[in-house]
Amino acid sequence: MHPHLSGADVRMSGNEWIVFANHFWSWRQPGYDIAFPLWGQWLALPPEKRTPEHVARITDAWMDMAERELSGIVSPSDVRLMLLNRLYGSLILDIPAKEKTEDPDAVEALASACEAEANRLLS
Repeated sequence: MHPHLSGADVRMSGNEWIVFANHFWSWRQPGYDIAFPLWGQWLALPPEKRTPEHVARITDAWMDMAERELSGIVSPSDVRLMLLNRLYGSLILDIPAKEKTEDPDAVEALASACEAEANRLLS
């Protein structure tokens, strides 16, 4: 699988689908992709919703779906680990990158909310 496959990496030419950036393809544990929609939703929160409660609601909705729909593919503890991987990566890279284009207080709110979510997932 591709660890960061996005819509920009897949294009259609005539009747053929073309996948770009395939140098990142490798084995990933089953269910690894589930972390990416959450990660995208966390990072896309508008400033007024960058709270621990909003981040937790996103996580809980996806965790409930994973337990209900994907229990034969991935365990809840594995999903938590995958989410922690995304959260820590976001705290190190993605969120600080927002400082170039967003208000520092809004960026700090997102960092605090994501840090709180990481701590909640660890408990």
